[in-house]
Amino acid sequence: MDVEERIRAVTGGALPGEETFLFADGRAMRAVVWGGPRAAASVVCLHGAGAHAHWWTAMTPVLAARRRVYALDLRGHGRSDWVEPPSYQVRDFVSDVVELLERRFTEPVLLVGHSMSGRVATRLAAERPDLVRALVLLDPRVNGLHLPDSSWNDGFLSERRSRAHASRDAAEASFRVLPEEPDIPAEIAALLASHAVAERRPGEWALRSDRATLAILGDRNGDMRDVIERIACPTLFVRGAETHVMTAEEAQDFTAALPKGELATIPGRHHFLLSHAPETAALVDTFLDTFLGSGSL
Repeated sequence: MDVEERIRAVTGGALPGEETFLFADGRAMRAVVWGGPRAAASVVCLHGAGAHAHWWTAMTPVLAARRRVYALDLRGHGRSDWVEPPSYQVRDFVSDVVELLERRFTEPVLLVGHSMSGRVATRLAAERPDLVRALVLLDPRVNGLHLPDSSWNDGFLSERRSRAHASRDAAEASFRVLPEEPDIPAEIAALLASHAVAERRPGEWALRSDRATLAILGDRNGDMRDVIERIACPTLFVRGAETHVMTAEEAQDFTAALPKGELATIPGRHHFLLSHAPETAALVDTFLDTFLGSGSL
């Protein structure tokens, strides 16, 4: 089954468009685009560390029904360019998305971030309120993260290319969603794997992403409460009840710190909320309906 067939299997037949955005420094960022150009609102979706644009595909039939949805491949991920030397911290991703929003959109957008990109979206919304109409955070880690030493970063920065495989099938079989979760639908897992790999040279297949992007997990980003308190726009914080990322009490505390915050918890779900499209998309869709008519191109 090719990539298009796998997309159709997840979306019920729909296929996306694609756009390439060129930064001032010459780098390219790819985006998977869903929905009509005259949609009532624009939604920009940011995936987590080590992920890619198709993390959002299962949700797009709902989100793009009345909106234009841009699912980005962030720097070093998917089909977007790597950065030399490697620079994959929150501030770097924020800078890229700010440049995209300033140059590509004429009005504030609806910004959605999952996992690591919850941190990215949080900081962007706090620092550039003129660019964000509303914010959705899907199981982000916004509390502090501290590692005992630098070994986590060093391992990814020293060997940035993933191990090579002799075939696409073998490379796809090496793909893992981390942290591993037991109930990701097979058709979604297959799509994620197919977009995650590429043929580096004839007969050599490997994961596309720069392994250095995972170093963000050990960047000693601190607690973001002071950032959260500066977010002026309405914000939906969605948590999986079984997630390892934040406890229920932490999620309640951080939502309470949001000036216009709302917390939703999905029973029985873990960190990878995007694979549970009906439940997650319904929550996000209802929240974003309030802002139809904003964020047009």
